Amino acid sequence: MTEQGDDDFWRDPVFVPCYIDLTGFAVSLIPRPRNAEFTLLQLGAGSGRLATAILGAFPKARLTLMEADNSLLARARQRLGGDAARCEFLAIDWMEEPLPGGQDVIATMLALEPLVAEERGDLYADMLGALNSFGMAILGECVAGGSAGIDYAYATVWREQVM
Repeated sequence: MTEQGDDDFWRDPVFVPCYIDLTGFAVSLIPRPRNAEFTLLQLGAGSGRLATAILGAFPKARLTLMEADNSLLARARQRLGGDAARCEFLAIDWMEEPLPGGQDVIATMLALEPLVAEERGDLYADMLGALNSFGMAILGECVAGGSAGIDYAYATVWREQVM
């Protein structure tokens, strides 16, 4: 478990119900055979939890991890161990800088929640421009419910599971 002062604290599986399932589901959505070579750009890579799962499932994948926080990128490199050789680590604010093009897959995991609707729209357009033909974006994100009642119910269940 991470420390509360840690920037990756709220991405800890303890605080996100079904985090492990969400990670596994995101990996299962990657439209490539397990032994295929492909590129994947992860935005808001944090400490490398999703990248670890992807590299474990796809031994020939090459990842670019973008994260504005150098300390989190260092933790990602450490977490990935020998698989870090298949990664490029970019300490870049992906909302401010252009995304590297030529990507087969772009993925996020609990990284977009601070963005307002207009910023999300701009990011989605940038992602589309960075994908190869027939590329795919996988967004493992929390979103608002369809009503205040749904949001309240979710928050109540979350508090019961976490607190």
